[in-house]
Amino acid sequence: MKLPVFATVGRSYVQCFRNWDLVVAHASVIWICSVATVWLFLKRVGLADMTAGDAAEIDRVLERMKELSDTDLVFDFVRWAIFLLLLTPFATAWHRRFALGRKLVPATQALRFGKLQVSVFAKLMVLLMVSFVTLALAIVVGLIPGAANGLVIGEFRLPSLFQWFEFQSNNPLVGIPAALLALLVIVLVLLRIWPVIPAQALEHPLGLMCSWKLTRGNTIRMFWIFVLCVLIACIPMFGLMFIYFFLVFTVFKPLVFDFSTLFSITAILMIVVAPLFAWLTGIILSMMSIAHGRLTDTPLEPAEQEGHSDSRT
Repeated sequence: MKLPVFATVGRSYVQCFRNWDLVVAHASVIWICSVATVWLFLKRVGLADMTAGDAAEIDRVLERMKELSDTDLVFDFVRWAIFLLLLTPFATAWHRRFALGRKLVPATQALRFGKLQVSVFAKLMVLLMVSFVTLALAIVVGLIPGAANGLVIGEFRLPSLFQWFEFQSNNPLVGIPAALLALLVIVLVLLRIWPVIPAQALEHPLGLMCSWKLTRGNTIRMFWIFVLCVLIACIPMFGLMFIYFFLVFTVFKPLVFDFSTLFSITAILMIVVAPLFAWLTGIILSMMSIAHGRLTDTPLEPAEQEGHSDSRT
């Protein structure tokens, strides 16, 4: 069965607006975790301990920031694993509501972590390992131009994603196409195997090979659906990030190294960014729910069955 591109995109947005309560629940988790992370980061770099705010202190803070960002691919994997841990209840509730309806899957399910969510998290970790192994192999064998520059001889350390993309951006003729190629390969692979997540959320486990076969013939369609969903949703997010950096480096530049100022600006910005990020995540999840429903002949409309009990959520 061929997936309709524009119809799927439109339906993904409709489903996201209908499930606004799940978006709000997940946004609250994102905001709390983001603000806590920023607070801890600013504390660790010593911004809260600055007194004079002279050039020497600022240099020490910048050097500490560089040290904390000098991580490897293993640390990136752990960071993404934590992100998927936070995503799991939201993804599980979203996929279940799409098939079972609002009455059977209330918004509180987006905050619950039980046995079912553990099984979904395990599948998400499999997807994460697949994507990181794909990238790591490409870097090691040099299939992606310029990536080997990040290897540290004798330490067997792969560059972090930030370091790798930073290197690529400094070599635009080779690096930028290489970065886009890496992203393209990972996205295409993940789109082919993502149906294992809604299948697991609905307690109908699906293997990676089965998912790969299930999505055969729809790879390009799924890719364009994904691109359209992400591009449209990212427009307001990019706008807000532009405003944030404008405020930090122009309006509040004299106070940019003041802990209270920088933390307050970031916390306020996240009040808006967190719902937008949750909204974008919901759109992508809707897209995959629709794809899974069509490819497995699962009813596309939520089954608002009266009297049906949901005992596993």
